[in-house]
Amino acid sequence: MRKCAIVSATVLMGLAGHAVGQVAVDGRLSNDEAGLYGLVRWVQNVPTGFGDNAPPQGSCVESDLGDRAGVTTGIEYRIPLADLGSPNGPIKVLAVLANQGHTAFTNQVLPPIPGPGAAALGNTRAVNFAAIAGDQFASVSFSAGDSPIVDGTLDAAYGAPLAVQSTRTSVGDDTDGSNATSTGSELNAIYAVVRGDSLYVMLTGNLKTDFGSKLELFIDNGSGQGFNNFPDGASLPDVDFGALQNMRGNATDPGLTFDAGFSATHYITFGAGNNPVEYFPNLADLTTGVGQFLGCNNAGNGSGILAGCGGSTAIEIALDNANTGGVGATCPPLNGDPDLSNGSEIDNLFAYIDGGRLHIFLGGNLQTSFNKVDLFLDVQDGGQNVLRNDNVDIDFNGLNRMAGLTFDGAFAADYWVGITNGNNPVEMYSNVAVLRTDGPRVDFNNNKLDYGAYSGGPKATNNPIGFGGPRIDIQDGFTANLFTEFAPRLVGDQMANNEIPVGTPGLLLVSINNSNLAGVTSDAADPIAAAAVRTGIELSIDLNEAGWDGVSPIKIAGFVNAGGHDFLSNQVIGGLPAGTANLGDPVGVNFVNIPGDQFVSLDECRADFDGDGFVDFFDFDAYAGCFEDANNCPSGKTADFDGDGFVDFFDFDAYVGAFEAGC
Repeated sequence: MRKCAIVSATVLMGLAGHAVGQVAVDGRLSNDEAGLYGLVRWVQNVPTGFGDNAPPQGSCVESDLGDRAGVTTGIEYRIPLADLGSPNGPIKVLAVLANQGHTAFTNQVLPPIPGPGAAALGNTRAVNFAAIAGDQFASVSFSAGDSPIVDGTLDAAYGAPLAVQSTRTSVGDDTDGSNATSTGSELNAIYAVVRGDSLYVMLTGNLKTDFGSKLELFIDNGSGQGFNNFPDGASLPDVDFGALQNMRGNATDPGLTFDAGFSATHYITFGAGNNPVEYFPNLADLTTGVGQFLGCNNAGNGSGILAGCGGSTAIEIALDNANTGGVGATCPPLNGDPDLSNGSEIDNLFAYIDGGRLHIFLGGNLQTSFNKVDLFLDVQDGGQNVLRNDNVDIDFNGLNRMAGLTFDGAFAADYWVGITNGNNPVEMYSNVAVLRTDGPRVDFNNNKLDYGAYSGGPKATNNPIGFGGPRIDIQDGFTANLFTEFAPRLVGDQMANNEIPVGTPGLLLVSINNSNLAGVTSDAADPIAAAAVRTGIELSIDLNEAGWDGVSPIKIAGFVNAGGHDFLSNQVIGGLPAGTANLGDPVGVNFVNIPGDQFVSLDECRADFDGDGFVDFFDFDAYAGCFEDANNCPSGKTADFDGDGFVDFFDFDAYVGAFEAGC
């Protein structure tokens, strides 16, 4: 019995109608969705060279908060009262750690939010401290006594803490003990006094030195002239690249809201990074609308003087990161963290077509270090078998960084989706481009008419990533590169047709769930375990946006790549020969020279188990051998034919049915 496996559009149209309904694009293939996705289409066959997402080691007790009051180093301020409007009554202060873009608050707040085990607060525009138990501010009265020395260490002059932390940090624990560098961010206790002509504030803890954390200090000088809420349209000083604007309300969120007894009049923010470690504070006076850069300093030098970078302020801020005590990191979920992963792997691929959309599920993990998954679709004639070096500029020209990569002979990419996540709280982004045979469309001045598309932000408010705009650049004849926050093909077609482009939200949806703790490891690739993974990366894309011509078989290629799209892993869709290490610089990768197909076709004849293009007794023997012993499975194949995570007689029946149906 020999039946040819070339069926293309006929099979695809059958796939398009095989199930009714839509999946929730959330990075999780639930039992209810398994019938929609159908059988697993490919299973990973090599251990990951980009790290395995390891389960929690040992025990972690969320209520164990450590000796918070015993921490004596951290972030210390001296702020002359003249810089605060010369108040003469109690001053109120609030400290909170945010992400790099000031778009999400962590769970590290002083005075604290209720704990233990409190989650990160998330979207700064939606945070309402008035709705959280307790007062998230502390009052500081004028008092007599010695003035602290601003060096980043706790002085006896502060007395007892005004508040201590009540929850473990969601931003990682510092373990290196250096006065300058830190691997995590935490706030253990707040101390403050007014002595002489200055306000002194001491926040014991750490500030992570990758510029990924920002320390926000809000001050109420008691004048009644501040903001209890940052509503949409509020006139706020612009410091640190729109920090306060990113907390201001919009069409969907009311804006950051403080407790009823607090109105912010002043704001100081900074992060830390570089080598040696530097920090660059900014001050905003919300009563006058004036913002200013204060200067810079080096962490761990025992001084708060901000004389560097042209600074001339009397404000002092010292940073000492020596602390390794106090609160620890938030305990990881026993069943895996949907947000965080310390490794990257692609375990399997499921896909189906329904309702004019292509749905793709990649089981596995994407490390939250801004590693990338680069995904390519071949959906029509033409395309790029070798990636060009003149594609649209997107993701810091990361797409063109892969120029020269060569796909298998039967694959030419028409559409690219880059996916990444990082920071804590986690941010998630996707970058997209249309890939044309002859490169991007251009005008008479060689300016692009095709778009580089991007979307994403804090995962708390961008899951799934929806490519909902609003940005669409207009080609005015002088703009070299166009960018949009909508999916790129349809708006690019409108621009090329001299129409004013109007974006359509939701043509592409992307989600990541990093809960997986199984699948392949750094040492082994068990096909049964890999096939059973049900969390990972999920996409849903409109077929017109993808560019499908309605006839060609849809093919999917992709891999895990480094953060700069410049070091390709061995986690490749379609699989690599057993024992293959990471592939390295994608410029030199040629999949033609690697055995097997490094792509998956939705036109695949699954009964053709040995992949020779025909369905015959050799396929039956190949499946039977795989069913009996997983070590005998052809590359990229598994005996778990029905994709339920188990190898049993149901799989054998499923294969027999496919074998009898042929292709």
